[in-house]
Amino acid sequence: MYTAKAILIEKEEYFFHKLYWVLKARCSNELSLSQNPVMECLLVDEDEWVCSDGHRMHIANRNISRKGNRFLPEGLLRPLLVTKQRIILQYPPTEWKYPNYKQVIPSVEGRIGYQLIRKTNPVSGLFSQVVKALKPSYGLDYKFFKGVILGSGEEWNFFAPENVTNPVVLESESKDKLALVMPIDMP
Repeated sequence: MYTAKAILIEKEEYFFHKLYWVLKARCSNELSLSQNPVMECLLVDEDEWVCSDGHRMHIANRNISRKGNRFLPEGLLRPLLVTKQRIILQYPPTEWKYPNYKQVIPSVEGRIGYQLIRKTNPVSGLFSQVVKALKPSYGLDYKFFKGVILGSGEEWNFFAPENVTNPVVLESESKDKLALVMPIDMP
C-alpha cells in the first residue's frame, strides 16, 4: 500500500524476504545515527537495494519481475517498522544523501575464494571455516556473519580479504545477494 507519507510491504509481497534481508544491515546504534542518520535508510537505486551500518553492508539485486506497478521507487527510504510480518518505509528529509557504496565493493579478481554451503553446515561451523580462512590476526563479528547466512536458505561463496582494510565478501550462489563485513584487526 502506497501513501504520500509511507509504503507498507506485507509478508505476502513477492520481494518481502529479500528486502527484509537487506534491512538487517541498517544501523540501529543511536550514537552513530545521531552523527549520520542516513545509515538507517534503505537505498533503492536502479539495480539494487542497499543498507549499511558502516561495519557491514547488504546488497540485493532488485532485478525481479515487477508484478503490476508494485515496486519500490528509487531513492532513500527510511524504515519506520521492520518485523517478520511487515515493513513500513517513509521518505526521509530530502537533503539526506547516501554514500557511494560501490566504491567499497572489492573486485572479484584477486579474491581468495572459499565456497561455503549452508545446507551441510550449521552457521557456527561456517563461521569457524571463515575465521580459519582469514589471516591469523583477523577476527570477524559472529552476529554480523550470522545475520547474512541465517534464514537465507541459500548457498554462499566466501572471499577472504587480502588485508584488514578490505571487507570479507559473502556472495549468494544465485549472485543476487552480496554482503560485506569488515574484519577486525586483532594484533
